[in-house]
Amino acid sequence: MLYQSTYDNLLKLVHSVGVINANQIKEFFADAPDAKKVEYYIRKLIVNREIVISDTNDNDLMCKSAPVPVKDEIARRIRSLWVPVSMRSANIREIVTLPFPMSYLFITTDNEFYDVAAITSRADALLVDSFLKYYAVNDEIDEDPVYHIALLNKEEDAVYLKGLPFDAYCTIDAKGKVTYKSVDD
Repeated sequence: MLYQSTYDNLLKLVHSVGVINANQIKEFFADAPDAKKVEYYIRKLIVNREIVISDTNDNDLMCKSAPVPVKDEIARRIRSLWVPVSMRSANIREIVTLPFPMSYLFITTDNEFYDVAAITSRADALLVDSFLKYYAVNDEIDEDPVYHIALLNKEEDAVYLKGLPFDAYCTIDAKGKVTYKSVDD
């Protein structure tokens, strides 16, 4: 992340993503030198009213200054956030929330660009395809520098991605473990 202090990086993360699960914070910062203090930092952010606990799930935390998304959007964003979280804080320089139908753009410390979109149907995949084409035309780029990841409910849903510009897809188990596959496999 961008700052020397884990606390500052945590604050920046919460402000960037708007909504996050406490378990994701712990996992993301598990490689931080002061990882044992992350729970304390979370409590400090709650006491300082930088973040608030969600009405729907005690583990979901929201940035106090961010607009509150609808319930389905909160779930989609938290689920999608497991993708950059799986790479851990030492490998991520920046995470940016993207407009629907996308979820996040994240930049690694190696200056690689990734985005993630939660795909639950062929219609979702086509919507993301249109979104990506719109930005490619407006940016007038020859080669897309972003590695596009589709987050699927189950591996069988990879059929939704056929012929579309996704580089990889992934699934997430109940504990937040992300499994990646190439779209070409």
